[in-house]
Amino acid sequence: MRKKGIYNAESKTGYALVTTKEFVNGPLKNLTSFFDAVYLVEDLPLYPYDWQIDLKGFRATRAIKVHAMSAAPFDTTLMLDFDSLPCHKDFTEPLLDAFSKSNADIGFTSSVNMYSIMDDRNFLVEHNSAVVMLNMTSIRTRVLLSLYVQAFQAFHRGSVKRDQPPLMVAMQAMVEKFHLLPSEVPNESVREVIETYNLGFIRHLDFDASHVCRKQTGVPAVCSADSSCAIAHKDENTFLPKSREWKNAGGIA
Repeated sequence: MRKKGIYNAESKTGYALVTTKEFVNGPLKNLTSFFDAVYLVEDLPLYPYDWQIDLKGFRATRAIKVHAMSAAPFDTTLMLDFDSLPCHKDFTEPLLDAFSKSNADIGFTSSVNMYSIMDDRNFLVEHNSAVVMLNMTSIRTRVLLSLYVQAFQAFHRGSVKRDQPPLMVAMQAMVEKFHLLPSEVPNESVREVIETYNLGFIRHLDFDASHVCRKQTGVPAVCSADSSCAIAHKDENTFLPKSREWKNAGGIA
């Protein structure tokens, strides 16, 4: 852990950065004093032991993200992709308020608009991982993240290069009910742990458009003075919808 960052005196929130040595010594070298904690890829836990070996390109960014999430540094941690842009300086407060009131283990948005579906069908869809809030004091959260890491590693032995399908698998393994064949969800041992230690099933919150604006859920992703959203994922003023330039816009944060 670093000493307190220069912004923390004016904020109730601590700030951490996960990045690479090249960025700390390069584009970010004059910005790291902002953060309370700066983690390099080499600082992340090595479970599974060989996950850092032979990381390249798109897979590397996803692998770092998944493993950084499993090592979230604060009791309540809001993980942001570098293309999830805060719309105002107090952007954490409405998300923290909604999250604490829900008594959830994890908070995020659906990849499709599922806000009106409150039963277990909600777990059948992928959830977006660009804005994720984690209750790291919950054992359920830690079990979920362990499953997330395992599923990600298993997926990436094949052709899949995304982090959201493994998150869906981990979520489905920890729900009370699901409408999939048992062979499709590796949850037998997970349920045994849940029952043995009386953990209860995973609790989640879907952030709505007042918290996270995403074009995929029918809300323009735009930060402006009159914007009602706290965070815009791929702000349309910054990351052009038909452009892929944002993928090369910066580091891993």
